[in-house]
Amino acid sequence: MVKLKWLQVERFRQAAPCRLEFSDGFNVLLGKNGTGKTNLLKLIAMILKGDFSALEEEEFSFAYRLESGTNALRVALQGWFEELPESMPEAPPAPRGSIRRFSYTLALSSGRNDVVVRTAKEAEGRLLVREAACASPAPSPLSPNFLRDIGTTTTPAGSAELFPLVVQFIPMAESPGRFNEALGAYESILNARETQVGERTELSPGPFSLAIQAPIEKEGGLSLQARFVPLQVVFHLLRDSDQRSFETIRVDQEGWPDLEQWARVLGFECVTLHSTRSQRRMAAAPVPHVEHVFSALTFQFTLPDGTIINQDQLSFGQKRLLSFLWYLACNQGGIIIADELVNGLHHAWIEHVMRSIPPRQAFIASQNPLLFDFLTFQDAEEVRRTFVLCDLEEGERRRRWRWGAMDEKTAAGFFRAYEVGIQHVSELLRTKGIW
Repeated sequence: MVKLKWLQVERFRQAAPCRLEFSDGFNVLLGKNGTGKTNLLKLIAMILKGDFSALEEEEFSFAYRLESGTNALRVALQGWFEELPESMPEAPPAPRGSIRRFSYTLALSSGRNDVVVRTAKEAEGRLLVREAACASPAPSPLSPNFLRDIGTTTTPAGSAELFPLVVQFIPMAESPGRFNEALGAYESILNARETQVGERTELSPGPFSLAIQAPIEKEGGLSLQARFVPLQVVFHLLRDSDQRSFETIRVDQEGWPDLEQWARVLGFECVTLHSTRSQRRMAAAPVPHVEHVFSALTFQFTLPDGTIINQDQLSFGQKRLLSFLWYLACNQGGIIIADELVNGLHHAWIEHVMRSIPPRQAFIASQNPLLFDFLTFQDAEEVRRTFVLCDLEEGERRRRWRWGAMDEKTAAGFFRAYEVGIQHVSELLRTKGIW
């Protein structure tokens, strides 16, 4: 499983410089509203998607390290604006009179073998791989496919050695990344699109595509663009070569324990997925693959009395839980990023959600005390590493977000009170002035 080990921020929006070292389990962001918790989750999602295009009009400087088994990736990124020489035309989206510049360093290690990829500061810099210059221009870190572009850039030894190393470190490349506080993930599942119904604008399920590198008969095939779909569903949809087959998946008949829990936890007898394959075509980039186009993915739910309802009839809480269980199924070997995770959920569902996350690494922000009460700790060090404290500090010109770990003394005092077992975790956080 991929783990984000640390993040060092020098410049990112309103954040003060900091270095955050993360737990391999739960990482819970604590703080008042407006202390940058959501922005920190968004930055972590950018890292795991390998997509920093949201920073196109901003200056930034940060570094991080990801690990996956014996492999590791360390990245340092910088983006800034320089005053535009009088002889050069303006280059949007840089501010008037300036030009966008960037630099980055990537260090990949696979076992004992190191591969170093870095660029100079010029906007059209050249890649250096093991200090040998590449023929192609350096990919921009503001490209939506930045890390994937790095993996497929021609190197002296060819691109084959870099692509599998790099692609493992973008586990959320085709998912929403951050499970947001509303129904963003639910809309992503359905690939929802706005449609006009009379004078009203409604969200309706839309078609989606799956791009799979051959061979696709085995689950070892590499999914290049599986959108926001669990691999179990992907390989079920692709196992029939008929280009226009109608696909019906009843999850309780497929032997998928992680998907069967939808029905059990939501109180349904079963859940059925529907879609129709409309097209199959070959494509060459970024590597040869087969692209399958499907109609909108829809759900049907069977109640204990046999009544069948569709996804539009679910409550807000049911849509949230369905979306999160789907999100978990899409991130079996990845990392969970959730903002206000327990919005709309009954405490029994919160308990189920918290038990379902391990052994994944998780980054969670919440203002609901019920979530904290399902956390457990073995020692004071685990307490210190679990919480990321988010606060405000007065800067020279404006307030800044201050992110950091709990100090050892506070963590030790918290753990002693936790061991007594009289107060819930949320009560301890409040009475000790931590939250």
